[in-house]
Amino acid sequence: MRSAAVLVVFLCAITLGLASCGESQDSTDQQTADQIRAQADARALERAGLEAEAERQAKLERKAARAKRKAQSTSQPSAEGFGAAASKLSGQQGVAIAGIASGGGNLQVTSAGELSGGAAWSTAKVPVAMAAIKAGTGSQANLQAAITASDNSAAEQLWAGLGGGNQAAQAADAQLRSSGDSRTSIQPDRLRAGFTPFGQTSWSLADQVQFMAGMQCSRQGKQVLGLMQQVVSGQRWGLANVGTAPRFKGGWGPGVSPGSDGPWLERQMGIVSMPGGDFAVAIASSGGNHESGIAALNSISAWLKNYLANQKAGRGC
Repeated sequence: MRSAAVLVVFLCAITLGLASCGESQDSTDQQTADQIRAQADARALERAGLEAEAERQAKLERKAARAKRKAQSTSQPSAEGFGAAASKLSGQQGVAIAGIASGGGNLQVTSAGELSGGAAWSTAKVPVAMAAIKAGTGSQANLQAAITASDNSAAEQLWAGLGGGNQAAQAADAQLRSSGDSRTSIQPDRLRAGFTPFGQTSWSLADQVQFMAGMQCSRQGKQVLGLMQQVVSGQRWGLANVGTAPRFKGGWGPGVSPGSDGPWLERQMGIVSMPGGDFAVAIASSGGNHESGIAALNSISAWLKNYLANQKAGRGC
């Protein structure tokens, strides 16, 4: 009887032990399955994150490519060949070009060369003359002499008629702004004895091109452009040889930087009419004297004539 009881207890222990072992194994299997699922979920999230980042980068690249194509489709062609032409000349050379579309101003300007601007010299007589016409203070004789013959005395009288100094400079600045040059400010003070105050204005070639493009859109601008077509024979070099009936104004003097002496600066700005349309242009050379500067502008203009023969532009205002 006692042996039977022991056997029952032994069998029960075995049974309970087996059940306990079964429950432990089931628990371990469940934990492993949960870990596998968690790892799979983590990998899925990681893949989703990587795919999202890849898509974001692809969108950025597509956007950049569209912007580049747009810029290429709206920009002016580069001034191909200018470097080779300029390398044959001594000193520094520069050019700025823009095809003129209706309305002028805010144009895409192509610039090339080491020289980007400097003292305006007599090219600054153009906005001064426009201001005098706008104010009704300039005589036709002084306007004619200042623009067609670059007469300093006549230009000084136009300047004085505007009030001189800051008052005259502000009147000339207003003409720059109305014609598309938003950055240049006419020099109000005489920085160097023997030279005009406005001639010591710092004026870049690119800003001159913006200004020239907009000149034809105002009454005073058109009047001065008419005078720029009548430059005297002794000053007809450079842009005088480009296109049909070019309208241009030159400036020259001893010094590239306003208010200081130094290498000679020779420059011109104008509008030239070519088979492909009208172009606002500005050219400059520094490093020699007046005679070598004229020769350099003639060489640059010969390159410009060939270059513009293959370009297209609008006709402007």
